[in-house]
Amino acid sequence: MSWTGGSRIFASVSDAILERETDQISEKDLFKALITALKNEGWDVAEAEVGGFDEDSPVREALREFGVVEICGAEHEAEPWQCEEENGHYPATRHKNYQGHTWKEI
Repeated sequence: MSWTGGSRIFASVSDAILERETDQISEKDLFKALITALKNEGWDVAEAEVGGFDEDSPVREALREFGVVEICGAEHEAEPWQCEEENGHYPATRHKNYQGHTWKEI
């Protein structure tokens, strides 16, 4: 990222923070503004991780809207499949991998 790219990100996020001070923007929308500014400068949001944030964190909520979630990761007993659904999916005993295979925990 170039120096001017950092300035554009700073300006975008600063605008969102100033709006937040007047209660015109939610915490989630503030993080969405940051994510959007970074994406506009070439950041691949898929590289972000949500594991360190609380379940109800506005950071997780914002990243979810960009397709970034913590995956379940449950593994099938006999096949080399791993669940790609969002962690905490319902029903928790029904899993699905990226190829569309589904299975239930026994």
